[in-house]
Amino acid sequence: MRMAFAARNAVFRLNPLRSFHDHPCQARALEGHSHPGPDPTVAVHPHYDFDVNGSKALQQLLDEIRSRVAVAIPPAYNRFQNNFSHIFAGGYGAGYYSYKWAEVLSADAYGLFEENGVLDSRSGKRFCDEILAAGGSRPAIESFKAFRGREPRVDALLRHSGMIGA
Repeated sequence: MRMAFAARNAVFRLNPLRSFHDHPCQARALEGHSHPGPDPTVAVHPHYDFDVNGSKALQQLLDEIRSRVAVAIPPAYNRFQNNFSHIFAGGYGAGYYSYKWAEVLSADAYGLFEENGVLDSRSGKRFCDEILAAGGSRPAIESFKAFRGREPRVDALLRHSGMIGA
């Protein structure tokens, strides 16, 4: 029975490794290399460890990372980093946009707590009343505007991502 339970959860347990295999620069960040993003598993790019003027090719860097985290090493001809068809041809673009829009809303909503203090009770009550209590009773954008008192702005996400100053 224990083996059946382990097998049932095998895919779930392998997902983090697959993520590192498909996006090996995430693994590099988790090894303690510095990067400007607020979360080491997000906003990690090959250029943090890759020097275009250096002697190591990008493929060598990716192969090095995969040698430590991949469940199965891809064949030598694999050039996964050159394949963006899942974004442009596979219908994923709209999904990716929705993830980014959710990040905009999240960062901008948290911005109210940055402005008034993280433990500000009025901001907390407003969040509870306008976001949590409203739930799905109205469109999310209406809840956001009721909470923030305005349209969403991208500034907080850019600031949190280190793309603009505080």
